[in-house]
Amino acid sequence: MNGPFVVAQASSNSGQPVQTIKLTKPPAGQTETFHASFTGTVKIDFTGIADQKITLYHDNSNQTLHVIFADGSQAIIEPFFDST
Repeated sequence: MNGPFVVAQASSNSGQPVQTIKLTKPPAGQTETFHASFTGTVKIDFTGIADQKITLYHDNSNQTLHVIFADGSQAIIEPFFDST
């Protein structure tokens, strides 16, 4: 699929600050892990990798999102999915 898409839109009514994670592409063949907060609202910013060809993979065992780039590098966001 080519074109813009929205993974999720976060909004915070709790008064807590929003944690913004700006994704970047790691060097070829390497992995970078981004740690999301367990509490509060988290916003993932894909702007920095918008021109990259990526595959999104949901790891069910530990509720992480793997952003896999064409050159084998990965950005992992943990946790990303709510197991409940």
